[in-house]
Amino acid sequence: MNGFGSFQKEMETLSGGGMPAPAYLLISSDAFFFHEALVFLSEKWQTSVYDLENKESTATVVEAIDTLNTRSLFGDTRCVIVKNLQGATKGDLLAMDGYAENPAPGNVFVLFYLVDPKSKKTLPKPHTTIKQVYLDMKKSELPGWIESKAVGYGVKFSKDVVRFLVETQGGDLFSLDNEVKKLSLLGKKAISMEDVKEVSFGSIQYSAFSLVDSLRDDSSVRAIGCYERLAVESSDEFMLLGLLNSSMQRMGLSADQALACFEFLADTDLKMRIAGAGNFPHEVTILGLQAILKRNRSTGR
Repeated sequence: MNGFGSFQKEMETLSGGGMPAPAYLLISSDAFFFHEALVFLSEKWQTSVYDLENKESTATVVEAIDTLNTRSLFGDTRCVIVKNLQGATKGDLLAMDGYAENPAPGNVFVLFYLVDPKSKKTLPKPHTTIKQVYLDMKKSELPGWIESKAVGYGVKFSKDVVRFLVETQGGDLFSLDNEVKKLSLLGKKAISMEDVKEVSFGSIQYSAFSLVDSLRDDSSVRAIGCYERLAVESSDEFMLLGLLNSSMQRMGLSADQALACFEFLADTDLKMRIAGAGNFPHEVTILGLQAILKRNRSTGR
């Protein structure tokens, strides 16, 4: 269970009689998890949302705390959410710590902090009673997350379908969630690759998956056929090499294999530009990639 699943489970068990922590700081580099948390919390309680990076408002943590400290007319649990805590001022952070020392009983305070992997900005150290929940998943957890999402929508995916989604959508959780929803609307309880083929055949993503699958199975004829269809569908052979490279990188290759494929495709790009678009044999690209995969398999690298 990832961080969001643990947080969700803890929220499910809460009652108005008291909270395990005065506030929850949810931390992620992917805004998808905050979207999920907002939907979940809004379905459970009446929520008030304050966005610190909304240019059309001047929301502050102090305002959010004032809402928490205002008694509900109906005496029910009040849930206050602060989005984009990474935009907080020193005054906001001091107010947050002050609330942690004297929280409003029975209310829920949740803060979202979006991490920018490219930024050197460090996460502020919150009050020791504020519970920090890291939501990001490891790449190895993605298949299990897809399976869990499918079950949540009332369907079960075959292993091949899960692999197809991982290899075509990568780690884009918004896109993955949309694809899982789309497949869940087919009216079937169990979804196989035949079902995926019905809704995706002819798409560039499906063709790229078929091509990589053919390379994995060492099927030269099928791989060349898939490549030729992709060349027609994409109408840009140079972009096609980029798509093929990104698809290959999601195959679960070793570092040596991934580097060898990248270098080969970069060299192929150069040769294609010299020969001119449409003049470089597709067979050379496919057979070259297969040779790399065979060589790495035979040497155990």
